[in-house]
Amino acid sequence: MRRVFIDVDDDNFSAAFLARLGELVLASLAAAYAYALARRGEIRDAMQALPSRDCNLMLIGCALLLGCFFTAENAPYRNIYFLFYALKAAPDAEIAKQVENRIWAIWLAS
Repeated sequence: MRRVFIDVDDDNFSAAFLARLGELVLASLAAAYAYALARRGEIRDAMQALPSRDCNLMLIGCALLLGCFFTAENAPYRNIYFLFYALKAAPDAEIAKQVENRIWAIWLAS
């Protein structure tokens, strides 16, 4: 069995460790803040006031954004999050269909 030693004085190790630690701290703070907001009930009331279509589009956009951050391979999805908002804001069915087709093109290409 081969042993691998890590030199903790190495600058690359220190930078990588600090970067991971920073990510962990920021993710923990974001999760705590999201939990605190969810406990207040204002978001639940606002989501219930939205029409079903808008609520579903927001949920899909949030799921995609979250998935992109955790997989760290977000290049194909950079615009898809905003396209869901464009779909919601589309002034007519023809433009909405064009946005929908672009979403599917990005989704199927990845």
